[in-house]
Amino acid sequence: AKKFIANPFIPNPVEYLHFGGNKAEGRRQKAEGCKVEEYDKCLARFDISQEEGARLYKTGDQARYLPDGNIELLGRIDNQVKIHGFRIEPGEIEALLAKRPEVRQTTVIVREDQPNNKRLVAYVVPNLFLEELDDLKADGVAPIVFDRCDRTLSSQKNWSDFANNLLYGKQVQQLTPKLRAFLKEKLPDYMMPSAFVMLDSLPLTPNGKIDWQALPATDGTSSASNAIFIAPRDTLELQLTQIWSDVLEVSPVGIRDNFFDIGGHSLLAIALIARLQQKLGKNLSLAALLQSPTIEQLAIFLRSGEDSGLTSPLVKMQPDGDLPPLFLVPPSSGTVLFYLDLVRNLGSEQQIYGLQAPGLNGERSPYTNLKELATHHLKAIKTIQPRGPYYLVGFCVGGHLALEIAQQLHQQGDILALLALIEASAPEHHRLLIDSTPGRMLSPDIFYSRLFAEEMSAPRGKEVPVSCEQLQQLMPEERLGYVLKQAKMFDLLPEEVRVEDLENLFEVFQATAIASYNYEARPYPGNIVLFNASQQPIDLGGDRTLGWGDFVAGEIEIHEIPGEHFSIIREPQVQVLAEKLMLCRDRTLVAQQGRRQRAEGKEEGCKVERNYNCLSELDIS
Repeated sequence: AKKFIANPFIPNPVEYLHFGGNKAEGRRQKAEGCKVEEYDKCLARFDISQEEGARLYKTGDQARYLPDGNIELLGRIDNQVKIHGFRIEPGEIEALLAKRPEVRQTTVIVREDQPNNKRLVAYVVPNLFLEELDDLKADGVAPIVFDRCDRTLSSQKNWSDFANNLLYGKQVQQLTPKLRAFLKEKLPDYMMPSAFVMLDSLPLTPNGKIDWQALPATDGTSSASNAIFIAPRDTLELQLTQIWSDVLEVSPVGIRDNFFDIGGHSLLAIALIARLQQKLGKNLSLAALLQSPTIEQLAIFLRSGEDSGLTSPLVKMQPDGDLPPLFLVPPSSGTVLFYLDLVRNLGSEQQIYGLQAPGLNGERSPYTNLKELATHHLKAIKTIQPRGPYYLVGFCVGGHLALEIAQQLHQQGDILALLALIEASAPEHHRLLIDSTPGRMLSPDIFYSRLFAEEMSAPRGKEVPVSCEQLQQLMPEERLGYVLKQAKMFDLLPEEVRVEDLENLFEVFQATAIASYNYEARPYPGNIVLFNASQQPIDLGGDRTLGWGDFVAGEIEIHEIPGEHFSIIREPQVQVLAEKLMLCRDRTLVAQQGRRQRAEGKEEGCKVERNYNCLSELDIS
């Protein structure tokens, strides 16, 4: 048999290693630890010559040719997986877990115990230390026999033998949140295991390798939660846990599990709201879910019979922090769910508020004028922060809205510390971009239905294929149903979501998008910071300001984020965006502090001068 590299014509390529030839079949059958049928499932077969029986098999190794003609093996590629559009190497997660003293052995795999629901699961063999039990032994808890040499449980007892022991209960409650908190500091959210499973030992094959097939299923456990599990305490909490389990396909769910920490995202939030209405007859806004993301909080909120989302556009997304608040202005969708990944990466030093567009809950018709919408949002901002300096961030169309809020703040004599625009073109450039979009010459209802599908699916990194030709053949009242059907077909929305659940969202989206297209911006006297994607949809002609140079009298600071329009607001690119945004914020804070100190010094100097003049007039020395 001969060895081949898939693409040998590129200098020093890193490619897949294959072996082949007319004797490859026999060698394949003798591969260590493999049955012929199993090997057939994982080896790609290609015809490589006219010889009878000549075949080429993909080994699953990475390799490259060296200058002397030898082949250098670079390791296996089998373990790289793709979940929700992200490529993940489980070995990276395993290496981090192995650093913890509580972990003796670990492995991380992808499971798909339920169709179309891939989950990262970490299997852990705990390493319990004797010193950690001193306080428990003092309380009368029976000691467990340990082997002092290797500091692990003795061979006479397995870890699971103590399943009914008080110590085990406390240990399992503390270990999972501890490991999750550790990984959360090191990894992005999309690499976090959704479940941790404790084992006595990892199952092995006869060759001493981990037997992946023998690892137990998780039964949809929600052990990824940071909170200690607390079961429902009344009927309403029980009903809510059942609904959450159905929507998230996770069980059990504790009343203090955070919806967005155990698999929830913007589209599943829509599904949850629809299910609550169907099962309990409760109307819930997206804002209310964001502010009450646990079952315990949500139950209290539902019992109150109020929905703050109907009266205020403000949603508190990060409640802690001593710095001046940061306000996130929504794009055409009108919801702050677009910013969830960004908020998770912005730290806890600053309170963060999102602004929701009126009309999402059907309480009123959407605003069709951007200046009027900005005035509405500014009134809400002033209830939280009556005076500046203000910090505003806007994505895409939200950038136009943030600019108009900044204009009105300047007119009122307020100080704007930071105006950050993410993937937001100047109005003229924005109109050029919209006019170059396929389907622009069709009716607004058709054109914006397609854009709505695109923006709805953007937070998940998926694309809902919506055909303008298909939309043209439908009656106006049927078009949103077609978009919903496509979203369900590609597993973006569950079956229980109805057209009625999307109608308000679409009306807000279309009204805001049209208002932004018609927006006539005035010259802006302040500074702006632009965060632009490295991949732009149209030729910018070398204008990195995206057209803002004609509108902004102050400085324009530009940062380029790797990715395209929607990807820079999602994991993993959003980490780069968050880091640069925090640097700009911190620099602005230092500048603001310097201005205050200079102002205080000047004021003190004025006081001294006034006192001196007063003494001179009285002829006192």
